[in-house]
Amino acid sequence: MLRIYRLSFQRAHFGEGTLDSAALGFFADRLFSALCHEIIQVGGKAAYERFLDLCKNSQFALSDAMPYIEKVVNGVDSSQNGQAQSVSPIQYFLPKPFVKLPKKESLGDEEGRKLAKSAKKLKHIEVEKFIDFVNGRADLVGLSKSADFGQEVADAKNQISRIGKDTKPYSVGVFSYGQTSDEKQGTEQSVKKRVGLYIITDFDNGFEHVLSDVLKGVSVQESGGQSGVLESSSFRTLLTALGLSGIGGKRSSGLGKFKVEAEVTASDALGQQWLSSVVSGRDAVQSESGDSLMLLTTAAPNNTELENAGGENLLKDATFLLEKKSGFICSQNGGEMLRKRDVYKFKAGSCFSRAFSGEISDVRPRDYPHRVDSFSKPLFFKFKAEVGGEA
Repeated sequence: MLRIYRLSFQRAHFGEGTLDSAALGFFADRLFSALCHEIIQVGGKAAYERFLDLCKNSQFALSDAMPYIEKVVNGVDSSQNGQAQSVSPIQYFLPKPFVKLPKKESLGDEEGRKLAKSAKKLKHIEVEKFIDFVNGRADLVGLSKSADFGQEVADAKNQISRIGKDTKPYSVGVFSYGQTSDEKQGTEQSVKKRVGLYIITDFDNGFEHVLSDVLKGVSVQESGGQSGVLESSSFRTLLTALGLSGIGGKRSSGLGKFKVEAEVTASDALGQQWLSSVVSGRDAVQSESGDSLMLLTTAAPNNTELENAGGENLLKDATFLLEKKSGFICSQNGGEMLRKRDVYKFKAGSCFSRAFSGEISDVRPRDYPHRVDSFSKPLFFKFKAEVGGEA
């Protein structure tokens, strides 16, 4: 069953290769690694091994983090017991697809180039306007204005020497998620735009049952101050625990903490119709004639899917970008940084005619004593585009 989890952040550091850079969201493999670490913290190595085995051998799939915008009323509201309430449908955004857009014949060369530049700058498209975008009917200027999620800022820091050397200044890139309240509703209320990130998961009741057993007795304390075993899905319990620790870099400075605002399923009254277009790659879904399958997860096929005849079909008519995933891990004695195995993945937004199931691979350095996991079990968004023209 597909589920949406909405996460509210204030400030976070999701680097893009350098300490002074900051991205809006994070990849699924970063979230999976953070969840594994949280499992170890609350349940030990045995719980982690059960969780890993469960994720590898079940239908579990996970998207990258994507932005959403919610408009809520702040102020006294007796009907909601003083709680903030939504005043418009939540705007969910998807990755911009790597497809050629139909060329508008009525446009001159100069205007066409301006629109092409506007399209290139976009990184996310509102769900409700996605089909118009891929078929060349969207207002690109309007899309750019709606995709205002916050800003990247630089936090000034000082590196203090422990051996008497001069202090060295440096900066940390931080993404500050947008919150504005400039639309007045009477004298005591205002409409506040709140930006957050959401993820989509796919898991069945069997997964939930086993995860519940893995997390048996785990207690978390939410920001409201109440603690106890949560009466919600076990995955939400795990996410809530992670939110208290945070995700991303510089967590010791308070960055990356989040609150799980909502858990929404397709069968809920608040469920989203567009979720019916989200499919898992576990069955290597073949798209219908004229359909495209857009990755919602930065992921790679498993070796079998690449090496057999299906690998050729996978790349046929595909449009994609590759993301190099690399990094370092501490040696067992803590005295040396070891380089993990490099992995190239298709970036979210890549489009295919056939889905792939992927895997959770081990990218540990050579002779490293334990696993280093890289998550690649993707979700796709199915859509139909008209015959493309020029990008």
